Amino acid sequence: MGNAAFAVPTLQRIANSEIEVAAVITNMPKRGGRGQKIREMPVAIQARALKIPVIQPSNLTDQNFIDRIKNINAAALVVIAFPIIPDDIFTITDYGAINLHPSLLPRYRGAAPIQWALINGESQTGVTTFAIQKKVDAGMILMQQTVEIGEAENFDQLSSRLSRLGADLMLETLKNFQCNHIKPKQQDEALVTKAPKITTDHSRINWESSAAEIFNLIRGLSSIPGAFTFHNSKRLKIFSGKVEDRLNFKQSSGSIIEMTKSSLVVQTGNGGLSVIEVQIEGRKRMGISEFLAGSNIHIGDYFR
Repeated sequence: MGNAAFAVPTLQRIANSEIEVAAVITNMPKRGGRGQKIREMPVAIQARALKIPVIQPSNLTDQNFIDRIKNINAAALVVIAFPIIPDDIFTITDYGAINLHPSLLPRYRGAAPIQWALINGESQTGVTTFAIQKKVDAGMILMQQTVEIGEAENFDQLSSRLSRLGADLMLETLKNFQCNHIKPKQQDEALVTKAPKITTDHSRINWESSAAEIFNLIRGLSSIPGAFTFHNSKRLKIFSGKVEDRLNFKQSSGSIIEMTKSSLVVQTGNGGLSVIEVQIEGRKRMGISEFLAGSNIHIGDYFR
C-alpha cells in the first residue's frame, strides 16, 4: 500500500525477492502539474511495469474493497506513504500492517519527518519498520537502522537515500517475521517529537533567524515545496545556500550585504547567507549567476 516515489524502491526490492507481492493498493490517478494532466501514482506505474495487479479504491472503508483484500489472503500488508488505514484493513492479515517510516521513531512522528530532521539540524536520522495501530505512528517498533546526515544534504538527497535503505530494512523485517525473529518493542512516549505537515508559514524565511537556521530550512525544503522570501513583491524560492560566518555586518536582517556577478550574500540575525540556487516567481529554477544577470537587484535591497 503506497503512493509516492519514496515507496517505489521497497516495491522493487520485495518484488525481486522470493516474497510474492500479491497486489499493490494505491490511490486513484489525479490531476497535477502544468496543464493539470491526469497522472498515475509512482507506485502504480512501477507495479504495472512489474505486472503486479493494481487496486485503486475510491474509499478505503468500502466493503467490496475490504472483501477483495481479505480474498487475497496475504500474510502481511506493507504500508509506505499512504493515508490512514481503517481498523478493518490493518487487522486483516496474520502479520498485520507493517509501516516504513523515515525517522527513528518515536522521534518525528507525522507527515514530514525528513523535512523536520533537516530543518532542526539533526546529525542523525534513520528508518523504522513498525506495526500499525490506531494511534498514528505509535505502533510497536519492529526494526530500525540509523544513518548520519550529510552537512549539506538536502531533502531530495536524504529522501532518496532513506527510500533505498528503507527498502532493505522492510525486506529484512518480512524475512525475520517468517523466521519468527522479530521482537517488537514499545515506543517510549517520553521521547516523542512531532513532524507536522509543512505549511506556507513554515516555508517562509525569517531573516531574523541565524544563517545556520535558514540554511537548514532551505535544505529541508529543497526541492519541494521550497523555502521562500520576497523581493520587490515577487516570491523568490531559494533551493540552496551557504553559511558565511565571516560576514556579519550587523545590517538589518534580510538586507543584501555583498554582491558580485556570481554571488549574493544576505544579512541574517547572525551571520551572512550566500544564496546559490533560486527561482523567482514566473521563471525557471536557476543558479545565482543567471539570476543576477537578469535581475534588477542591488546591495542594500531587502528580502522580506
